[in-house]
Amino acid sequence: MEHDGGEAQRYDAEVDVNLLPLPTSQLGAIGLEVRRTFRAPYENLFVAGCNGGLVLLAWFTLPASVTGLLWNPHGPDSLAIALLVWMVADVPATNVFGSDAARMTRGLSHPRKLHFMLRAKALALWALAAFFCIPIDVASGLHSGRSLTQAVAVALAIAFIPLAVLGLAAYVGALYPYHPISLRARFNQDRRAPKRLLRWVILVTLPYVLVPALGQLAVIGFVALEHLCSVNIRHLSSKSAFVTLLAATAALTIAINAAGYRGLLRLVARNKTPLSAMLADETL
Repeated sequence: MEHDGGEAQRYDAEVDVNLLPLPTSQLGAIGLEVRRTFRAPYENLFVAGCNGGLVLLAWFTLPASVTGLLWNPHGPDSLAIALLVWMVADVPATNVFGSDAARMTRGLSHPRKLHFMLRAKALALWALAAFFCIPIDVASGLHSGRSLTQAVAVALAIAFIPLAVLGLAAYVGALYPYHPISLRARFNQDRRAPKRLLRWVILVTLPYVLVPALGQLAVIGFVALEHLCSVNIRHLSSKSAFVTLLAATAALTIAINAAGYRGLLRLVARNKTPLSAMLADETL
């Protein structure tokens, strides 16, 4: 097995010629994805930053009646939940194959390495959202009267929401990948093929519907765990109850995440031939 540092060095040497290495461990995959995140075209940074900025702008400038329709804001955790869901609600959550086509194509023949890469992509996108949203939720919780332990426990529990969502959103990319080409090139090549253009429009906008919908289901599950753990996060409760909530949320998220990626790998195995053909078609 290669050392993770060797993978990082090979990444730095090969990134400019599109010969990115396949990871040999989950830690190596995460390291490679972090490096990919902070290199052009900065897709994750751009998406998470723009979506988070739009949520903050709307939250603090639009009337409550409008934000109520968008996010149903109630309680000190509402802003953090809205940010967590919408910062990952974009094409990096769904187009996990097409955005890294060369490396993912090679990964189709190596299911274990493909699994490493898929989970690393989700973790890298999630980490960007969690990095900003956890402090916001802790501050909101402290302002609402929670103790520091309670505020941190609730913020960490809520931060798991995107991890339960991203593994499921990636199914779209396994069925309908597309290459990230410029808008001008997309229009020029597809204007005489309206079905292809419509396919792209749907896939670009779908994350804004699918990810929030899955996020809402995750929030419902979170509320159900509140009741099972005898916790109401909008009011003070015992320290042990909050720790129980955190542990239960983590366990449920891990179970959903594991089941989601297991199913995704099965889907990829069944869909390998058409998926390979779509990834090879750089005009798609």
